[in-house]
Amino acid sequence: MIRRNWLEMTEGLKKAARPARVVVAAADDESSLEALSRAVSENLVSPTLVGDAGRIEELCARLSVEAGQIIDEPDAEKAADLAVRLVRDGAGDFLMKGRLETSQFLRAAVKKENRLRSGGLMCHAAFLEIPAYHKMLAVADGGMIPHPDLEQKKEICRLVVAMLRRLGYEKPKVSVLAGTEKVNDKMPETLDAAELKKMSQAGLFGDCLLDGPISLDLALNEEKAAIKGY
Repeated sequence: MIRRNWLEMTEGLKKAARPARVVVAAADDESSLEALSRAVSENLVSPTLVGDAGRIEELCARLSVEAGQIIDEPDAEKAADLAVRLVRDGAGDFLMKGRLETSQFLRAAVKKENRLRSGGLMCHAAFLEIPAYHKMLAVADGGMIPHPDLEQKKEICRLVVAMLRRLGYEKPKVSVLAGTEKVNDKMPETLDAAELKKMSQAGLFGDCLLDGPISLDLALNEEKAAIKGY
């Protein structure tokens, strides 16, 4: 199944046995609570809000948000640590970032003493719904691993393909992006892409369609790919 937009994604969530339990770190944040409000109103999530309790209660009242459980921790970094530990201990299914820097949020997630990591690589994927494009895109890695080597790229591919399968995509398509579709010894990213394609053809990532090196325009635009004979 291909979920082409957020509406189709949420329709799948509505069939779940119970709402997903979301733990928000530093939840005293207006934009985070506004987004959460929509999910709560559709019974998609059940929130636990960790942060400045007074500020959270004030914002929830003003925004008409069903607060769920509130845990008072005004310090943003401590709130992130606590949110991570709640998920680790089974009190939540997902972490959500509130009023703190992304670096603070990720620091809590990767901290050894918080024991959230399974021991392998952690990576980031961003889902994008673009009005002019016919389906959603997942872009990885979005910032956790800014300069991945070949081994890390292999693990990113494995993790993201597995994630997409869990979301219902039976045969994910993966474009390994580079500035050109031709392998060039002076462009290491094209060499890595060619290696990843060989790995995929050997079955390393299971049933998926992986191609590369490929530039973004060719990956997304059939007409441009045809013009360049790709």
